[in-house]
Amino acid sequence: MKRLFGQFVKFAAVGGIAFCINWSVMNVLLMAHFGSILGVSIGFLVALAYNYSASMSHVFIHRRDMPRWTEMMVFFLNSFIGLGLNDFIVWIFTNVIISSHLSETDHVRYTLFANIGLLVGSAIVAAWSFTVRKVLLDEPKDGNEEKTVLAHKLGTWAKKHTPKGWL
Repeated sequence: MKRLFGQFVKFAAVGGIAFCINWSVMNVLLMAHFGSILGVSIGFLVALAYNYSASMSHVFIHRRDMPRWTEMMVFFLNSFIGLGLNDFIVWIFTNVIISSHLSETDHVRYTLFANIGLLVGSAIVAAWSFTVRKVLLDEPKDGNEEKTVLAHKLGTWAKKHTPKGWL
C-alpha cells in the first residue's frame, strides 16, 4: 500500500505539470478565439509528450514481459481515450451547461466554463489513466504475477509478434 501511495503521489506531480501545460496552451488558444475543444485537444497533445516521458521514467516501472512498442501503444491508446473523455466533458460545460445563458460575445464566461470543464475532465481522466497504467504497464511489485493477468498475456502476445530488431 505504501508503494501504491508513493506511486500515486509521483503520478499526481507529473500529472499536475502536464495539467499546467494543457491549461496554458488551451488558454492561449482561447485568447486567440480558437474553440474550446480545439484548444483542449492541442493542449492535451502537447502535455502528452511530456507526460509519457516523465511517467515512464519516474512513476511506472517498465514491465519485463512487455516490449516497449506495446507499452507505448497501450499508453497512447489510453491517452486518446482520455482525450475523448476530456473533450466531451469540456463540450458539456461550454455547449450544454451554459449554452442558454451564453451570448455570442460573452468570451469571458465561455473561457471560465472551458476552464472548469478542463479541471473536472482532467480529474476524471487522471483517475482513469492511473488505473489503466497501473494495471497494464507497471511491473508487479515482486516481479511474480499470475500468468492469467491481462497485462502478462498482452506482453507475451506482443513479444511473440514483435518483428526482429524492434523494441
